[in-house]
Order: sequence, then structure tokens, then C-alpha cells
Amino acid sequence: MSERFNPEEQWTSGRRIRAGLSAPAVSDDAFAFTIKDTEGVWTEIIARSGYPEAGAWRTRPPTWRIVVKTTRGPLSDEFALTAAQFDKARKYAVRSQEERYRIPSDVILLVRVYNADKEPQLSIFLDPWELYLAGTLRLKSSGTYFGRVSA
Repeated sequence: MSERFNPEEQWTSGRRIRAGLSAPAVSDDAFAFTIKDTEGVWTEIIARSGYPEAGAWRTRPPTWRIVVKTTRGPLSDEFALTAAQFDKARKYAVRSQEERYRIPSDVILLVRVYNADKEPQLSIFLDPWELYLAGTLRLKSSGTYFGRVSA
């Protein structure tokens, strides 16, 4: 695998300054990591890890945008998802990108780290928007939704 993790480039969360790195040149706190998969390494791993549909993206690998959510308890514990993360999940939904472009240019992975205080475990989920539509990812609001109808 010739692609290597480059924290200066791929760790896009502003929280990286806690690890002694400089603030990212372009910060998008919706994602902890942004990986341009130029050689298709991530795409291949995802395709072999329970998401065979990603195999069709090998000819033009997407940019992987990674959201990390950690809880002390089990996988089913609640975690916070910001409005920006919710909006980005909708924007980068695989199905809508495939309908328009055949191969998505950007794909979100939701990484759940759980049992963090005991024996940490990790689960990776492709396309949080699809999980939301399918009812696998259930969301509730702790505030008011504001709506507007476009005519």
C-alpha cells in the first residue's frame, strides 16, 4: 500500500491542534478526516469489507470523508451529530450522487468507537444518509427545526 496517512493533509478537524499539529489550512469540522483516495486503496478496502457496491467506484475512487463518534457505552448509545454533519450527510448521499454522476465523488463513512472506557470497539458504516432513510440511524432533535418552503 503506497498511500500513507498524512495528518497535516488528511486530518481535517480543528481538534488536531490538541495533538500538536497546526490548525488545518481548510477546516471542515463536519469531518475528522478527509482522504482523497487517488490510488483506490480505501475504495478497495471498503469494497472487501461488506460494501461490494464500492467495487464499482474503482475506476474513479471517491474522496472519503470520515465522521468519528465515540461513546463510553455500547454501539446503540446515543451520540451527537451536528447540523453541519447532518447537512453534509444529505449532500454526499451515495444514491443521489450515483443518480447524477454514476460514481460518487465524495462518500461519508461514519466511524463509531464504543465501549471507549472498557475494551474499545469500532464499527464503520457507509453513507449515514442512507442509514437515516432506512431507519437504521435514528435521529432526534434537542431543539426546534426551522423550515421554509421554496416555491
